[in-house]
Amino acid sequence: MAAARGHSLVNSASTGEAPLVVLFANTDWYLFNFRLPLARELASKGFRVHLIAPHGDYCDRLRFEFPLSNIDIARKGLNPIADVHTLWQLIRVLQSLRPSYIHLFTAKCVVYGSIAAKVVGGCRIINAITGMGFAYSGNGVRKLFVRGVLRLLYSVALSRTQVVFQNPDDLNWFINSGLVRATNAHLIPSSGVNVERFAPALGTRERTFPTVLMAARLVREKGVLDYFQAASLVARTHPDARFLLAGSPDPGNPSSLALSELARLANESGVELVGHVDDMAMLLRDVDLVVLPSYYGEGIPRSLVEAAASGLPLITTDMPGCREIVRHQINGLLVPAKSPSLLAHAIALILSSSETQTRFGAAARKIAVEEYSEQVVLANTLKLCYSSPAI
Repeated sequence: MAAARGHSLVNSASTGEAPLVVLFANTDWYLFNFRLPLARELASKGFRVHLIAPHGDYCDRLRFEFPLSNIDIARKGLNPIADVHTLWQLIRVLQSLRPSYIHLFTAKCVVYGSIAAKVVGGCRIINAITGMGFAYSGNGVRKLFVRGVLRLLYSVALSRTQVVFQNPDDLNWFINSGLVRATNAHLIPSSGVNVERFAPALGTRERTFPTVLMAARLVREKGVLDYFQAASLVARTHPDARFLLAGSPDPGNPSSLALSELARLANESGVELVGHVDDMAMLLRDVDLVVLPSYYGEGIPRSLVEAAASGLPLITTDMPGCREIVRHQINGLLVPAKSPSLLAHAIALILSSSETQTRFGAAARKIAVEEYSEQVVLANTLKLCYSSPAI
């Protein structure tokens, strides 16, 4: 396999092999669902690709295409002993691989992957900040402490690396905080969506019941409780409306909702719990409106990008990341965070007008194709991260 022109660094140049790229995330699920297209694109351009993630249900499917190393990483909280063990494992794996590039996703992987790569040396570090995450959602003593620790770790990890952000709010915050140099910061919205797979349904379907969908990890900061309340309010004026909630609890997140609590709330509000959905594209063909009342530290919410590509009107909160994909009164509506009554009002407005649904949906599809397609995102990623001069 020939090396891609203009990409050789010291490790590949000395051996004559194609440059090796390591992709590291905190779950195999994340790599499979969000970064497999990047791995394939890199391979198609002549790079060798190696994946690193904890052991999980998606490892065999990933190994079918790429070599994969498993390491232990605790997603929940700060545990110095466990985190040092993770760092040591990473150093050993990188010493054996000697990659030319390492591309890191999610906070702990960014921190410990960067430190390990700097210890080993000889590779370009690309850090992806895919939102501010749980620590920056709300306040409280515990979250303030976590933010302080995370900021200190970021100051060590992000120096002399390329850093990719999904929305301008996050990019500007990191630059203004002195954690990232402007010359090393890149804005690449989302991880991209396959606009051929996620596309408007062909023809027209029988819409016996107008159907609303929220798809997210079932943690409080995603606005799940607000969705239940809004569904109950909308039912008063639109008793035929059907509300679906797709997604699973996230045991690694301290704000994850328990199945027993979800079942109780669903029963009270009339929301149908769909659970984990493998084929989201198919589900989106059967809904009329997608909402995400998130106050989480989003990058660009994947569920909204997929819904936009599917030609659906959108409702979300006026929060960083969310307001990038939803343009108010163009492809959907923005509402304040933590406002179930205003969320319900917005849902009712869109359900009451088929013309609005059609207009917002067409605009959403156009924005997704032009700005968020895999083709656009991958081209920008390779251009900005894999062909720029070394830092």
